[in-house]
Amino acid sequence: MSPANSALWLSLESFGPPLLVVGLIVLWLDRRGITPPSFIAWSLGILGVVDAVILITTPWPLFLLACILLLAGGRRTAARANATPHADATRMP
Repeated sequence: MSPANSALWLSLESFGPPLLVVGLIVLWLDRRGITPPSFIAWSLGILGVVDAVILITTPWPLFLLACILLLAGGRRTAARANATPHADATRMP
């Protein structure tokens, strides 16, 4: 692979820019108290598995780790939201 070709595949045509955007979206949602939807984690997981099948030397374990962390964080947030009663429900009219 030529240096110009590898520079293209390691910068603009890599998975880095889309994953950066996904990470920024997740941070934006978290700062507003919104749980990221689980389809983000599942989409990244499928991408990681396909990536691992096509080329084993890619950083697919990082994709899978990110998916696991997103799913665990989403479930933890949902469980915490269901466990705490809302303030409006405890007030007397």
